[in-house]
Amino acid sequence: MNASRLVILLLLSLGSNIYGQQDLARVIDSALKTGNPTIVLPKQDYVLKLENLKPLLLRDLHNILIDGGGSTVTCLRPTQAVQISNCTNLKFANFSFDYDPLPFIQGFVTMLDTAEGMWMEVEIEPSFDIRGIENNLPDRLQIFNPVTLELRSNLFTYWRQDFTRIEHTSGRRFRVYNVQSHLGHNISPGDRIVFSIDSPGPSRPHAIVLDSCSSVLLQDVTVYASNCFGFFEQEGTANRYFRCRVTKRTYDPISLPVRLRSTNADAFHSKAAIRGPVIEECTFQYQGDDGVAINSSFYEVISANKFSVDVIGRYGYPKMRIADKVQFVDSAGKRSGSSILMGITEIVGKAETGTSDHLRTELPAESRGMRIFRLVLADQLSLPPGVLVSSLDMAGAGFRVVNNTIGFTRARGILVKASGGVISGNKIEGCELAAIVVAPEFGWMEAGLSENVHIINNSIKNCMFANSAYGIEQAAPISVVVLNRFGQFSAAGSLRNIFIKNNKITDSPWPAIMVTSVYHGSVTGNVIGRPGVFSRTHGQNFGVINSKAIWTRHTKLVSMQPL
Repeated sequence: MNASRLVILLLLSLGSNIYGQQDLARVIDSALKTGNPTIVLPKQDYVLKLENLKPLLLRDLHNILIDGGGSTVTCLRPTQAVQISNCTNLKFANFSFDYDPLPFIQGFVTMLDTAEGMWMEVEIEPSFDIRGIENNLPDRLQIFNPVTLELRSNLFTYWRQDFTRIEHTSGRRFRVYNVQSHLGHNISPGDRIVFSIDSPGPSRPHAIVLDSCSSVLLQDVTVYASNCFGFFEQEGTANRYFRCRVTKRTYDPISLPVRLRSTNADAFHSKAAIRGPVIEECTFQYQGDDGVAINSSFYEVISANKFSVDVIGRYGYPKMRIADKVQFVDSAGKRSGSSILMGITEIVGKAETGTSDHLRTELPAESRGMRIFRLVLADQLSLPPGVLVSSLDMAGAGFRVVNNTIGFTRARGILVKASGGVISGNKIEGCELAAIVVAPEFGWMEAGLSENVHIINNSIKNCMFANSAYGIEQAAPISVVVLNRFGQFSAAGSLRNIFIKNNKITDSPWPAIMVTSVYHGSVTGNVIGRPGVFSRTHGQNFGVINSKAIWTRHTKLVSMQPL
């Protein structure tokens, strides 16, 4: 192939903006129109104007390379930066994305209500716009140690529902009023804070989104900030993320003294993958929620009639396809049969009436106004209302999360609900909650029931440092659990063939490993440090014993290392 077809060095002058820089969307669009399969940009600073909420759109591209050459892209609105749709064998590499303005707000605590603990006063840092803060309740408010700039231990994250109002007091100071007293909470004047508020205008979530892509490679792509997830893929097939990063920016040209957060929510999130993603040698840190999340969706059965069931489509059209194998799960977390999906039809008008025409009963209040779909099955199943269903063929099977660096987050490091995968060689440090979790979450309607998962050779340090949470079911740095819809751990068999081997867990409370609801597997060769002064009572409402290094319940044929 001629060299001119291999490389395009784009030195285009396509107009300027307030930065005097080229708009990346126009640059790449012009390059794609040439028909060349390889686009290499010179290293420089670009912007994305994102006018009318339009991200950089890469659609229906096949066997294409787009290489940013190490360029930095500043997004000028707090909305989605890149949309990659229906692409195959696309390589998108060597870009860094940042936002101005940032999608979060930083400040520090100036005063506390020491008498009743019903408010705290905060001062917003000069680099942040204070317009719109008053009467816009803060969400995901986190407290940081002002010396280490890490999350305060023996504390937790505050959510919008924890506050009643926020008032402007003077200058850049605001007073945040609590629903309940915060007396005794590990907060002091001078502590750093970060929180998010609703965007002043419409926006699209996430920084980089892959939709219905196959074998796409993102390599050396960095996201410094996002209004929600850093990377989000849905309905993907074997996409790969290599040496990608989500982290706070240490050098900040927007004149911040120091950033506390990267993304407002998950660093990486995969939904309903046909073939699970490969996440390798990535760094996901300082995000506002989980580091890696891989899952699909449950749908609630509201009626059943011979070869068909009606389900609530809480998030639109069900993430399942004709000929998929679908699995049913009852309220106890037990697998309740499976079948092949033969058809999907939307039942128009039923969600508006709030009534099931088979049972003539009221639907759950949360389903009012939602779409309802009829699933036609290959088999006749006896299913009571309330059973959940998900596709086994759009559930992230075959995922690999290997050799990554993850942590310094208010949530979990790795949260997996998929099957047939490997979590190996990861370094996970500084998670307020668990480091590695394999568990469905029925409250979030996130599927499914994992099997054939290997958790091996991971290094875990300083996790589960939040204040003692008696009602948390994921109560250990490695938590493999099923908490059913009755609020109980499910019987053995909800999860199958789970192997936890040769992991090292230090500077974390006990239990270091907890396993419930598993049929067949092993917990062997793990090195577990003593908790020392790092003592918590996580999970006591569920009978979790915090004096044991490994805690199990409802397991069968699971071989255990000496306890």
